[in-house]
Amino acid sequence: MVPRTSFQRRPNAELVARAVASLGPPAGVNERNDIVVDGFKMTYKIVNKRAYHHGTMLIDAKLNQLGDLLHNTKENLVTKGVESVRSPVQNLRKWAPCLTHEAFVNAVSKEFRETYDGSQEVHEIDQAVVEDIPGIRTVYEELQTWDWQYGQTPEFTHRLSGTFAWGDISADISSKHGRITSISLSHTPPLVSDDPYDDVEDICLRLATDLVGSKYATLDDMATSRSDMQERDQQIRKQLLAWLKVEM
Repeated sequence: MVPRTSFQRRPNAELVARAVASLGPPAGVNERNDIVVDGFKMTYKIVNKRAYHHGTMLIDAKLNQLGDLLHNTKENLVTKGVESVRSPVQNLRKWAPCLTHEAFVNAVSKEFRETYDGSQEVHEIDQAVVEDIPGIRTVYEELQTWDWQYGQTPEFTHRLSGTFAWGDISADISSKHGRITSISLSHTPPLVSDDPYDDVEDICLRLATDLVGSKYATLDDMATSRSDMQERDQQIRKQLLAWLKVEM
């Protein structure tokens, strides 16, 4: 971990690439500063005034499942974030069948010491160390917070539709930094019903107003009921909230 102003991505990528190459796979760094072996890449993350290099090393992953895990299953969700550049990937074991996680970690540690002429012993950080060193503990606790995990989510829109006994609902949601910035709920009454459900539109309007500012998907800071609503209206409101939590 280094100050953000002194962080340089390429030298770090080249360090890891040399470590991988020492184990057999012909690793290098492409023009995007990604570590590549037939498309394998590593990324980095900047945190406030601190920066560190992190990534996912494909050693022996189930590549046939990787695409499904990375695919957005919510067809009507449109993000305004920067899209990742798609690249072909391959496991390092294609070139080094016996390569292990431990061997990779040791190779990177060795290359780090050689690059920076280090004579210091390498220390593994475990839970006890995290609790004993205030600076590390502060960063560890920060990474567990909702603000860190969801509060930096790029802006996106999501369109939903659902059917209930009292009619059809369509929802158009906008969210930024993990919170709902706007939402509209439209109601279409059932074609055949003794009850026109004229009040559902008003329930939707009031709920949409209440939802602005709530945490997207979990809605755990959102009241499920209102004291100024009739029991029937309360039940419709609860059904809508339960539906939104599932669909979001």
